[in-house]
Order: sequence, then C-alpha cells, then structure tokens
Amino acid sequence: KKTALTTRTSPRLRVPDSTTRKMIFPTPLFMSFHLLTAYLLACPFPKTAFVPLLGFGLVQGLIEHFADVLPTLAALGPPLVLVAIGLLGVHYWYAYQKMQDKKMAVAGFVGYLVILVLFKGLELG
Repeated sequence: KKTALTTRTSPRLRVPDSTTRKMIFPTPLFMSFHLLTAYLLACPFPKTAFVPLLGFGLVQGLIEHFADVLPTLAALGPPLVLVAIGLLGVHYWYAYQKMQDKKMAVAGFVGYLVILVLFKGLELG
C-alpha cells in the first residue's frame, strides 16, 4: 500500500511497517543537503560554473530521491556518478590553486579518495 509520503522517496529511505512504509527523513531535507554540497563544490570553481553546478546537484538529488517518480531521469544516474567523481577531482584542483595552505587541499583530496574507495568498494553508498 502506497501513501503520499512513500511514493516520492527512494527505497533506501523507507522502513517497513505493519501497514505501510514510512520515511525515516523527509525528502526535502536530503534535497537541501544536495544543494548545500553542490554549493560547496562550486565555491572554488570560476563564477561562470556556479549555476550549472547547483543545477547538477539538484539533478543528482532528483535522481536519488525521486527515481520512482522520474524513471527516465533516474536512468541517467550511473553516468552522472562518473561526472560527479570527475567534478570533485576538478574541485580539489581549483581549491589547491586558491588555498594558501596547499597541504589542506591535498589532505582533502586524499580523504576524498579514501572515502570513495571505502564506500564504493564496500558498496556502502
């Protein structure tokens, strides 16, 4: 049985209940995190890339949290993961160019690679 609350969320955000599935967290919360991370990603980029990068974050959020409602858009998910990984690499390059403490940018990039390998390698997300 579907309700208005369960038809617009990703299966990973639902928990089984005796009668219906309920959301753990509301989708707008996750969408705001997508936009926040897109904003943080865009900060070191040239200003002309700012709006497109925010749009990319929005599309990622729609793919992840509205896949059941937007299956055609959800089909773009796998190739866009590769784009996102590449964008983060470029993000750290721009950050490295702009930061005075270059070691912090390198540490961030290394931390990103560790997280990427752990989460994708162990299939945690």
